[in-house]
Amino acid sequence: MRQCGVDVGIKWPNDLVLNGRKLGGILTETKVNKGQITQAVIGVGINWTNPVPETGINLESWQASQDFRPITCLEMLTSKVLLGIESGMECLYQEGVKVLLSRYLDLLINMGDRVNVNNISGTVVGVTSQGNLRVDLETDDTKELITPEIYIEPGTISLGYHKSSV
Repeated sequence: MRQCGVDVGIKWPNDLVLNGRKLGGILTETKVNKGQITQAVIGVGINWTNPVPETGINLESWQASQDFRPITCLEMLTSKVLLGIESGMECLYQEGVKVLLSRYLDLLINMGDRVNVNNISGTVVGVTSQGNLRVDLETDDTKELITPEIYIEPGTISLGYHKSSV
């Protein structure tokens, strides 16, 4: 969708974000056999014209505020989403997880965000190849690192949404 001028980012682990508001999400379900993924189901949900909470956004209302309308119909949106999934799969198979992760990190809007983990402040510094959030923790008094970083599994903490003035 970025190629169309829709500046979508990713909020770890799987939210699609536009102008700081949730546009949709990506869900995956995998079957693993002997440490290898043998099957995967990928679902993508994008708010098109549906009502959304204040922290959300739908694509139609965003496009109405633009000078152009890059996605004209649901079929075009579906095509762009499927091409994006295909591109990600090709990248994984042809270039490997490190390149795919690098591309994911380029889209990650959480980099540098301040988070609290068990009442300890930290900073988001990346994502591991297993999908865990990388966080540098620091002491409250000296801002020195407690440990170089910790890894947080999806679902362990909530990064939440803030009300947007946009």
